Amino acid sequence: MKRLFAVWTAFVLTLSLTACDSSLAPGSISAPDSSSVLQKTETSSAHQSSSAEVPENEPAPSSNVPESTSSEGSSSQLESVSSLPEPSSSKTEAQTEETEGKALVVYFSHTGTTEGAANEIAAQTGADVFEIVPTETYTSDYNTLLDIAQRELDENARPVITGSVEDISQYNTIYLGWPCWWSDMPMVVCTFLDSCDLSGKTIAPFVTSGGSGFGSALSRLREMEPGATVTEGLSLRGSGSSEAVIQWLNSIGLAE
Repeated sequence: MKRLFAVWTAFVLTLSLTACDSSLAPGSISAPDSSSVLQKTETSSAHQSSSAEVPENEPAPSSNVPESTSSEGSSSQLESVSSLPEPSSSKTEAQTEETEGKALVVYFSHTGTTEGAANEIAAQTGADVFEIVPTETYTSDYNTLLDIAQRELDENARPVITGSVEDISQYNTIYLGWPCWWSDMPMVVCTFLDSCDLSGKTIAPFVTSGGSGFGSALSRLREMEPGATVTEGLSLRGSGSSEAVIQWLNSIGLAE
């Protein structure tokens, strides 16, 4: 009896072990489906490829596409505009120096003698020229002219002149000339001085005479133009010479 029970027990144990082994057999734990893995890989690759694509309605960047069709092109355009060269400061300074260095010869001449001196100064300096012309021409009779000049001086008259300097502000230096009348300047020159502001400018006076020179004219000039710098004057017998003009220009620092 005991023997039979032992055999039965061994049989039951064998059946139990067999059942356990079958539960651990290969394939009991399902491996990932290869087709599923492949499908996921293809899907992922397709997604990555799609994000790198250039949309068909936007051409891919190339050397044949104008830069202006992209935002980078706009930036490049703006940069090229902003990088345009600015006006040269040296040029601006040169223009300023040219304006400040401009000169004008202003003169009154009755017989042409002072005109000759004015033209010589203009030739040596390159200055523009303006002639003071009275509306009523002075007589050519010497004695009558002396009387007229004396009367105008006594009355501190301002004979009317024709024309004017269009833009006196553009000139930094004024060469001012006249013939000596009664040891003074003709009153028609005072008319010109009253007609414009020469403050801040340099006035270089010159006079023609038979030998009397400026007389009291320079004192009058400085009184009428207190804001201007009046240089040493040039007194000429007749129209003078180019050598005399050059020497004078050198002495007052206005030679070219």
